[in-house]
Amino acid sequence: MLKHLIHLLLIITALLSVAGLLGEWSGLLDITSHFRLVYCAILIAGVAYLSFSRQWQLVGIIGTFLIFNLVLVLPLFSPQHPNTANASGPFRLVQLNVWASNRHPQRVYHFLRQSQADLAVMEEYREPMDAALTKLGIRRIYPYKAVSFNARLVVYSQKPLTLYHQSTDPALMKVTTHLGKKPVTLIVAHMTRPFDAHRYGHQVSKLAALLPSPSETTLLIGDLNVTPWSSHFKEIMTQTQFINTQQGFGAWPTYPAYFPKTQQQNPLPVLPIDHILVSRDIAIRSRANGPNVGSDHLPVILDGAFLPP
Repeated sequence: MLKHLIHLLLIITALLSVAGLLGEWSGLLDITSHFRLVYCAILIAGVAYLSFSRQWQLVGIIGTFLIFNLVLVLPLFSPQHPNTANASGPFRLVQLNVWASNRHPQRVYHFLRQSQADLAVMEEYREPMDAALTKLGIRRIYPYKAVSFNARLVVYSQKPLTLYHQSTDPALMKVTTHLGKKPVTLIVAHMTRPFDAHRYGHQVSKLAALLPSPSETTLLIGDLNVTPWSSHFKEIMTQTQFINTQQGFGAWPTYPAYFPKTQQQNPLPVLPIDHILVSRDIAIRSRANGPNVGSDHLPVILDGAFLPP
């Protein structure tokens, strides 16, 4: 009985992993593309089990599906960023969906203080979190703030900010500031979950309309609610022509980091849906996840620098 259940699990996993390729034609099928890391883990365990039990024919079949998924995942571990040796003006920024139900503002504050980031971008940012962080002293770390409570977005900065645009469907902000002496444009986004493919595509068009000229240094930061393997993410990359900063540093899952029903932290998030995309005059030095700060997302910490013209 156990043997048949394992075979069924492996077959379902293999079929779902292929279904994700058809995401352009169906929002439901596109959702299956998000779980590549889960598919790889199950298929690796399956190949190990089948090899141990000497089911060689199934090893070949399941192994083929495993290779197919690895081909889609492993490129994120292959460095493709420009050489940072000539880059200048190092900076650090933080991306965090802080979660509207977060009851631990002190964790958020201590993380931001310890991160020593030049910029901190947050989604699902509401008035209670704002009041709590202000009381804790966030403005001593970041004197400048651009916030839209309607869109639930905020940017904290050590340099002055100018807010040019805010909207709620999707939640978007366009902000300009400086990183060091370099003027930059920030597009902050919190996209809806892509169950409705048409609606998500319309939101991508709205996002693209905010992009400045290609000659300007730009960062797109936020919870895009899609993984790098989604057809929607590919559309965003096509529209922006930006660099995915996950490239070369691996797929760092950020969600879910917390289970609200059980009020337990999740040590193994599976979906890398928090993104930092940058224009091609930015070199990435490191990218990693931060600690759990009471949100259902993990923070993303990115170190970068500017390439010479």
